[in-house]
Amino acid sequence: MKRALKILLPMLLAAVKAGAVEPAREFHPDITTLCDSTVLFPLPDSCLLSAAIEIRASVTKPSAKATPQSNGFAAIMTGRDGTAIEAWLIPTADDYDPLSRKRQAGFSLLLKRPEAKDSVLISKKISGCVAPADGFNTLGMEMDSGGNLTVYAGDKKPEDIATVQDVSLYPVAVGMKSRGASDIDLIVTETIADPVAALSTGKSPHDISRLLSSPQPEGPEGFWHFLDRDTDNRSIRLGGEYTIAIVADDDTPTPADNDARSYTILYIAGAKVENGSWKPGMKKGHLTATLFKNHYNLRWITADMQYLNTECNARLSDDKSIISFNFPIYGSSVRFSRQPAPGALPEK
Repeated sequence: MKRALKILLPMLLAAVKAGAVEPAREFHPDITTLCDSTVLFPLPDSCLLSAAIEIRASVTKPSAKATPQSNGFAAIMTGRDGTAIEAWLIPTADDYDPLSRKRQAGFSLLLKRPEAKDSVLISKKISGCVAPADGFNTLGMEMDSGGNLTVYAGDKKPEDIATVQDVSLYPVAVGMKSRGASDIDLIVTETIADPVAALSTGKSPHDISRLLSSPQPEGPEGFWHFLDRDTDNRSIRLGGEYTIAIVADDDTPTPADNDARSYTILYIAGAKVENGSWKPGMKKGHLTATLFKNHYNLRWITADMQYLNTECNARLSDDKSIISFNFPIYGSSVRFSRQPAPGALPEK
């Protein structure tokens, strides 16, 4: 999440290809100073692929007589059991390394456990990439779901300064801690949810069958199975011969106003690409009715959990037996045939 590479670049990429789960990024502009205190930002209570915080701040330059820990600021992550990791950027009385004559700062990575002595994971001087002691520096920390921690710091071009693997901490909050007074230019937090968890609905095929057990209105609700395709394999490939269910959203109009309804497409079976990730009941897309009878705007979720929605549409045949998903930009379409509920359930 370095300022240029890890914040702005993902915004550009998102405009080209949108994932089923986009980074949730939150700025905290109201926090402009911090003095001998801590501020924490709770993380979502869900499965995360990664969590990160980035800070850009400045502290008062210490005097020559000051202790090494008299001032500084830290990016922190706290876990469910009270364990915390703190990455400290600590200004030095001498702005420059005496040998290299490059600007320098102290860095410490601490592991704190309740009722236990702090563990110093890393303690060192960093030089070259940092601003003078009373200048603004960026300090960032991010950890993925595998417990791999990366810390980066610097002035104009932050650099990775520490990596630790297999950290035994499930973060529930990130934040900033300050010793002495810190002026803050930026605090931004970011999380990326696990797409498998984000697309899960908790519904089993049998739950879905019960939802669709009563006679359905004259719309797309029901079970559907792959019929055939007309695809350009140079630009798009179908991830399997899917069985899907289409269920009306709870907050849409009554069946009498069927043409105004919206629907969620649920995966049931048939994935061949990423088949280990797809579980029955996960979201596979969404339909929104248009002004034209039996025509819908389509948002489709691909096998690798990316959204396709630009100019995508769906059409229900006049006899309601076939639904076509059309991807005109990719010169492709896929058709599904309506199935009775019992035949739609996976054999496993």
